[in-house]
Amino acid sequence: MNYRAAEGDSIPSIPVTLGLEPESAMTAATDAIAEEGKPEEGRGALLVPYVPAARRFFLPQWVAFDDEDRLLVGSVGEAEAHVASMQRYVGVLHAAVSLAPYVVADPEYQRKRYGMLGQLVNQGRALARCYTTLMIRIVQQRAGAQDLDRGLSLSQPYFDDQRLELRMWDFTVIPAGRIISTWWSRTFESTGTACSSATT
Repeated sequence: MNYRAAEGDSIPSIPVTLGLEPESAMTAATDAIAEEGKPEEGRGALLVPYVPAARRFFLPQWVAFDDEDRLLVGSVGEAEAHVASMQRYVGVLHAAVSLAPYVVADPEYQRKRYGMLGQLVNQGRALARCYTTLMIRIVQQRAGAQDLDRGLSLSQPYFDDQRLELRMWDFTVIPAGRIISTWWSRTFESTGTACSSATT
């Protein structure tokens, strides 16, 4: 796997597509792919149970979002569990360095750290965007029901690249007791559809 850094970022987290995976008219993007290679005697084709978007990462079994922020798993709860697993993995790597600092010179350690760090940042940011989309939908519903007259305070989720965890930024949008204008009812109407299922 290979990552590139987004503009202004210091951590490479966007998988680089090398264009080596052939497209097939016989399979959908959500199908398991039979990998070509030297078959073992008595065995059939090796099925890889991960979509192409997941196979570009270090550990595809923990990839919950594709590059368009669509869910590749059954629920947001599963996505949270995947991010937690990646955080534990990185934590184990950091613990190894604290116990044996010389391990940083090991190419295998560097490969694992690079692979998991990029994957965690990528998927953590996607999870934060997913939460934001869900939050926007709730605000849309409340605005449509004229239920924002008591004010609106938000906890904006974001992924902290330094702490490698999801954090919240709390702020007030509408002070309590204010009467909102019709502009607020139209504010979120043009949002995207991130955090939708990739299979729908």
